[in-house]
Amino acid sequence: MKEKQLLIIVLLLGISLSGTAQKPRHRSHPMIPVKIIPAADRTSLYLNYLQGKNIGMVVNQTSVIGSTLTPSVDSLLKLGIPMGLSYFIEVTAFTLMAIFIARLGAVAVAGHQITANVGTVLYMLPLSLANATGTLVAQAIGARDWQTAKKISRAGIRLSAILSVLIGVAVWFAREQIIRAYTPDEVIIASALPLFLFIAFYQLFDSLQVTTACGGAMGDRTRRRLYPRP
Repeated sequence: MKEKQLLIIVLLLGISLSGTAQKPRHRSHPMIPVKIIPAADRTSLYLNYLQGKNIGMVVNQTSVIGSTLTPSVDSLLKLGIPMGLSYFIEVTAFTLMAIFIARLGAVAVAGHQITANVGTVLYMLPLSLANATGTLVAQAIGARDWQTAKKISRAGIRLSAILSVLIGVAVWFAREQIIRAYTPDEVIIASALPLFLFIAFYQLFDSLQVTTACGGAMGDRTRRRLYPRP
């Protein structure tokens, strides 16, 4: 029995070795050097197809923008630094105001903190509208659709102004209920009630300035800087 098994194994090994011996061997071809020509050196082949079309490009920080050949980093800094400073001044003003009011006592600080918190929450609506308006205006400017950019900018400013007026009126009439949601202390409520006049009043101006800065003036500045008209 063992002899039969051994014979079968030997036959299988012989068949497998004979099969591998009959397979043709592939000859390795030498590597042929290929000259790579970048697209920048062959612009005549594709520039004609790009005329009159809007295209997107992936560039690095050394690239230039516009007819003035302004570096992209400089353009981003010129737009980003004023926007960052506006947020910095606004946030620090609210923060430092609490430090100044702390000298007036705990009741004054509590009333101011309630008012500041409500004002910050209400500011989120015009701020979000301003960011959305700025994004849509930037897309229209990138497509060089100036009329659409103007329409979006004006629509965003109008919408923000209308909503701010409605919110200001609602806050003024519901000021006592809003403060009581924070505290039942009558002394703090009496301290915070007069401050809500300022919240209701500056909602319109606050929404106009942030929407105009992000969606209107900033968009027009970007258009004039990156795509100057002939």
